[in-house]
Amino acid sequence: MYVANLLGVRSRSLKRRLAVLLLIAASRHGAAQADAVAFPVGAIVPHITCLADSKQSYALYLPSTFSATRKWPIIYVFDPFAHGPAATEVVRAAAERFGYIVVASNNSKNGPAGGSREAAQAMWQDTHQRLPIDPNRQYFAGLSGGARVATSLALSCGNCAAGVIANAAGFPTNAMPSAQMKFAYFATVGEADFNYAEFAQLRPKLDALGVHYLIRTFDGPHGWMPADMAEEALAWLRLRAMVNGTVPVLNSIILRSPGMPKG
Repeated sequence: MYVANLLGVRSRSLKRRLAVLLLIAASRHGAAQADAVAFPVGAIVPHITCLADSKQSYALYLPSTFSATRKWPIIYVFDPFAHGPAATEVVRAAAERFGYIVVASNNSKNGPAGGSREAAQAMWQDTHQRLPIDPNRQYFAGLSGGARVATSLALSCGNCAAGVIANAAGFPTNAMPSAQMKFAYFATVGEADFNYAEFAQLRPKLDALGVHYLIRTFDGPHGWMPADMAEEALAWLRLRAMVNGTVPVLNSIILRSPGMPKG
């Protein structure tokens, strides 16, 4: 009888604790939904202060079709000069077309003292607290040193990244591509870019490893990809998500996608 009573007490205690945890989770989810609904849609918000660290902030773009009732893919962008709004603008039109959330750090800069890791951690924590994010479609993007940051994050975070968009720079100097890479890799480089040769050397390495990648060139110097190439990048990443089974296969999307490669 004592054992039965004890089990009953433990069972009731466990149920109470589970109920409390469910209430906490529900309240956090409700708070995240309230935060997300409060943000403007269809326009770049240049400065969102991180809740846990007021020194960190990011630019935010929510597509005009955004709703807090479902989960969305997200792109974390790193500009080498911490120009969050300008970096967000690069992919804004493509994000609107294909339905991506875009956030770009206002803190991360080039160099060892650029604070990229701290900025990435702050953005990651804040967006997961305040926005409905699809955990299977999280992407990193960047320009120059920011591209190396994006690739480094994808390499070091386990399976958290579905893809990388690297502009004007390849892998970090202390890392190399490997067959263990699970994320898709889309890279762009100007034909007059001083890093052009780097991508010429990267292609055979990625081919040998069987990595899912595309490297696109454009007419220009070191800099961000043009808007039409940003659309190609996001369309290709969506196709990769279809192949992986994380989003439904939509033939209409495939047919409408701009500049899609045949392979």
